[in-house]
Amino acid sequence: MNHFYSDKSLKNGADSGRLCRPVSVEDMMEARERRARLQEQLIGTYQVPVVSFTLNIPGPVKILPRTEEFFRRGSESVRQALKQASVPVLFETQLREHTGLELFLCADAKPETLKQITSSLEEETTGGRLYDIDIIRTDKSKVSREEIGLPGRRCLLCGEPAHACSRSRKHTVEDLVSHIQQLMAEDAFLNHLYLAARESLTDEVSATPKPGLVDRLDNGAHRDMCCETFLKSAGAVAPYIRTMAEQGIHFSRQTADEDKKEPDLPLLFSQIRKTGLLAETAMFDAAGGVNTHKGIIFSMGILAASAGFLFGQSRLNLPSLNLSELLSLAGKLCRKEIQEDFSALEQRRQQADAKSGTGNVHFSHGEKLYLAYKTCTSPTAAGAYGERPPTDFPLCPLFPWQLSPQPLRPLAEKQRFPEISGTEPAFRLSSPSWPRWRTPM
Repeated sequence: MNHFYSDKSLKNGADSGRLCRPVSVEDMMEARERRARLQEQLIGTYQVPVVSFTLNIPGPVKILPRTEEFFRRGSESVRQALKQASVPVLFETQLREHTGLELFLCADAKPETLKQITSSLEEETTGGRLYDIDIIRTDKSKVSREEIGLPGRRCLLCGEPAHACSRSRKHTVEDLVSHIQQLMAEDAFLNHLYLAARESLTDEVSATPKPGLVDRLDNGAHRDMCCETFLKSAGAVAPYIRTMAEQGIHFSRQTADEDKKEPDLPLLFSQIRKTGLLAETAMFDAAGGVNTHKGIIFSMGILAASAGFLFGQSRLNLPSLNLSELLSLAGKLCRKEIQEDFSALEQRRQQADAKSGTGNVHFSHGEKLYLAYKTCTSPTAAGAYGERPPTDFPLCPLFPWQLSPQPLRPLAEKQRFPEISGTEPAFRLSSPSWPRWRTPM
């Protein structure tokens, strides 16, 4: 695939004075003409439809803080969506001016198919509400949403038809821009958390050596999984961790809008449990039916939802993560479920005793161990699922330090945790055993 960039700043990351620079009506008219000329040139050269991606940002300032990063992630989402749909991209170019950031892709597929692919990006994610993706046919006409059976776009603030709000100027530019900045901050937070989750999962299996466990050199005691199995599973699971964090954000803001003093955290747990079960299905599909991350989906999902809840309370500002507050919130999130599960397990045990055995009552391996050793005085007799203080989430070790290079392999890549923020090592979650999502009875 060929690439063309309209300025050098795309390669070196500089904003070239675009940030927070107001635009005039004349600037926007020139940008529209420049865009039309480029689209005409691309269609004439490649004879295929053009995918045009930009952002819906009202007002005189088109490049807000976080806009460049948000546009970059959105551009990658468009590329990945086309790639997953096996759509050949013959050429790519970008325009990066103070009038806005624009991506153009010459895609060899039917215009209606391209519109269906890109419209799903606009609908399925919170950040997608800011996407403005047009499909230009070779006759220079645009594919409308109505042509593929979709309604028009909705207003960011009130949910009414966007064209009606725009025509009547129902909302002020200040309110719209404030909401857009909130969406961009939310997207940045969720992306940060997604990267941390994905890299935590890959770092866990990549740590070598781990006697008896799967690492990069050996399967340990396992015969049904290897390092590649874990890597495939990690890629499938991480997006669902992001989704659970997003659910935490929305639940927090919904609670604030309803002016509730005490949020119904078990209700949030019931919401993310459905996502957790979807994550388990994706894990089994990616790992060939092997349980690689069932426990960490549970624990990391609860922590992600809790972090999202705290972020939702902080509005635009990324929360200064207080570990004690996070774990306390996570404990409140799942405590009721854990207590109900142990009560239900005891009832099932009594049913099994009444039937003189467990043959007609199914117990997981962990449940059998719990029932066998629950009278033990050890504080861990209840297993990881019950190993928690009265108010907090189970102890969750965090590793903020960097691992040193392996001294006997001087040419090997340094074994360290990647830095996400650029200044501090990212936190990594680790536990030898975690509970699992349970299908509601």
